[in-house]
Amino acid sequence: MDEITNTATFYLIPILLAAVLVYFLSKRSNLPGPFGLPILGHLPFLGKNPHLTFSKWRRQYGDVYQIRMGSWPSIVVNGVDLIKQSLTQADDFSGRPGLFSGRNITGGKNITFGRFDNSWIKHRKIASGVLYSFANARKNPVEEIIKQEVGTVVAMFKSKGDNCFDPEEILLFAAASVIYQVCYGKSDHVEYDEEFKSLITSSTDFNDFANAGNPVDMMPWLRVFFSSKVNKFLNIIERVERVRKQKVAEHKTTFDPNNLRDVADGLIAAVQSIPEVEMDELGITEEQVLSTLDNLFGAGFDTIASTLHWSLLLLASFPDVQEKLYQEIYDVTGNTRSPCLSDKSTMPYTEATCSEIMRFSCIFPLALPHCTTRTTRIGTYTIPEETLVFFNFHSLTHDKDTWGDPDAFRPSRFLGDDGQIDKNMLSRLIPFSAGRRRCVAEFLARMEFFLLLTGIVQTCQIKLPTESVPDLEPVFQLSLKPKPFQIVVRERDLGCKKE
Repeated sequence: MDEITNTATFYLIPILLAAVLVYFLSKRSNLPGPFGLPILGHLPFLGKNPHLTFSKWRRQYGDVYQIRMGSWPSIVVNGVDLIKQSLTQADDFSGRPGLFSGRNITGGKNITFGRFDNSWIKHRKIASGVLYSFANARKNPVEEIIKQEVGTVVAMFKSKGDNCFDPEEILLFAAASVIYQVCYGKSDHVEYDEEFKSLITSSTDFNDFANAGNPVDMMPWLRVFFSSKVNKFLNIIERVERVRKQKVAEHKTTFDPNNLRDVADGLIAAVQSIPEVEMDELGITEEQVLSTLDNLFGAGFDTIASTLHWSLLLLASFPDVQEKLYQEIYDVTGNTRSPCLSDKSTMPYTEATCSEIMRFSCIFPLALPHCTTRTTRIGTYTIPEETLVFFNFHSLTHDKDTWGDPDAFRPSRFLGDDGQIDKNMLSRLIPFSAGRRRCVAEFLARMEFFLLLTGIVQTCQIKLPTESVPDLEPVFQLSLKPKPFQIVVRERDLGCKKE
């Protein structure tokens, strides 16, 4: 009997492997692309820097090609023209794949990971309206919050004296403080808020989890083998939602529709203004709308903190750029006041520098994966419905045909001969994506970045330690982060302009 069993097994295994191979080969479309493995697809070949691997394959197979990510048939789109065309092509690429992670955040009904449907469209419209009205109020509370945080950052920098230090933690706390107060109300002592501390811990844990990767997303059948990892993820999500529900409950006890204090109040008012019949017809719920607060905090603080972290490294590495930036700030403010949002239109070099920082760092080289909502086309290729789509934004920000010297840090590339912003070059940069999935809080992020950066540079000169050689190679951890570095801060002489 054992001999019969062994013989059957000997013949059965090759047959099963052949069947699997035939199945995966039959799933390949007419798109070009590298050959992957059955079951795993191209996951084993992505390396430590998937965006660079995608760019390498671009040189072999063109701007759009197919791969397979575990169980998911996928395509990769490269280059500014095809990326912008796809993102703005009706709603064909506005979907999100039903990955395990996304399905378990607010039941999959949220702005970041939610399925593209009428409920999601209404949700985004509500969130966008609340954010816009709050950030553009006559007495702008957001600008006041950010300026207060600038003062905190500068004070902490100055407290270091002549000592070298890594600014990452200070910047992370500042960015988290801003978005927390935008969501839940201005506070002079947010650092003592236990819910704030809990959110920072949970968000940091979430980023660490995401950086390590979740194999269940690409191969759902692995869930049985990674139960502890899955449970850890669910625990992080539950902690974040628990804080939000507690803060919303507190807001409801003091809610006044005639005095909306923050985004939480704005979302509560928005829900109350929608007729129950319309809510039912759209399939939208109060929980779904209020989950916007989780999305804003989760995406808002790490993104800004990472961009500012890159900013200080780049300005310390290129002191000539830092001094030109300072001179423009001085020319506009006279150093008699802090920079305001209204100054932005009169600071072209500052805008060019902010754009170049975002281009050079490209902190989200692949962003979140999209999914086709129906069978569509890119160029001459047909893309089936429910295809996973990766947009290689790094191929956009580091394209030699577009930028000439993409590996150089050169803010002047965004300026015309007249010293003003070159709108054509600026249009080639889409750090907040485009189309339906464009970042809903883009204007808030740009405001925060501008005010924090100019506020720091106005009062602080950022230097690298003596004989320190800058290392501008990023580390891929879902996002691109700078390697650990230290700076030295010198307080600027506010009484004079450098000639």
